[in-house]
Amino acid sequence: MAASPSTTDLRHVLHASELDDTVWHTVLDAAVEYKKNDTRTDAAAGKTIGLLFFNPSLRTRTSMEVAAAHLGADST
Repeated sequence: MAASPSTTDLRHVLHASELDDTVWHTVLDAAVEYKKNDTRTDAAAGKTIGLLFFNPSLRTRTSMEVAAAHLGADST
């Protein structure tokens, strides 16, 4: 499984085109492993993730809440 980035590696991304192929492969490889192993982590423990949507969507909101829970975060 790909290593999680440290907080010093994190940056703001405004457009997908800002990421090179190496980053995309790392992200997709990690996603495959998480999906395969139903991996839960405490990477976001103690954090709160705000969820804002332009349109009401129960499926999208629920999916994002589940993702936050898998990372150990609370969602609002």
